[in-house]
Amino acid sequence: MMNEPTRSKVPVLDSLARAIRIVTVPPLMVAVILFVLYALHDTMFLSPSHLVFSELFLAVVPLLAYPLSYMIPAIRKKGRNGQRSLAMYLSAAGYLSVVAYGIFAGCAESLRTIQLTYLLSVLLLLFLNKVLRVRASGHACSVSGPILLLCLYVGIGGVIVGLLLYTAIFWASVRMRHHTPKEFLIGSVTPIVAYILSYLFYMIV
Repeated sequence: MMNEPTRSKVPVLDSLARAIRIVTVPPLMVAVILFVLYALHDTMFLSPSHLVFSELFLAVVPLLAYPLSYMIPAIRKKGRNGQRSLAMYLSAAGYLSVVAYGIFAGCAESLRTIQLTYLLSVLLLLFLNKVLRVRASGHACSVSGPILLLCLYVGIGGVIVGLLLYTAIFWASVRMRHHTPKEFLIGSVTPIVAYILSYLFYMIV
């Protein structure tokens, strides 16, 4: 009986997994989903500036972690772990800024709920990883957020695309051994919890 091929014996799968991870980088995913929501929901963005600043704080600021991780020697020495930490803290700064912007700019409640969801997601992630010492995938959290929005706001088509995307990213992350299935699943739950909390918050206030 032939043994099943190991990961190292099927480089084409490694290349596919790497490509999936690259094209589904979290800042790119949130940038795309915001444009989709802008096109489909005219009541969510009351002004084009609401889209521009949401893109800035939710996509562009977190994306800065990639070039900055190579430009800052102290971060570069830490390799991938340094890049992950920088991305998490820049994301937190961007998400805090977008929540403040949403309030002061008078964004629609649906958009403010999304903005608050991102902030609570990264806070929950920091709490899990830094306080409880429970390893939760930041990548899973960041990609599950846009997928959740696809499912909630785009309809059945969004659900189908979302499930396909999630399955592909889950497989790619585990395949490349960036995360265990448990770490990925825990990270995936955080935006769901964050969205529920955000929705309840704006129902109360």
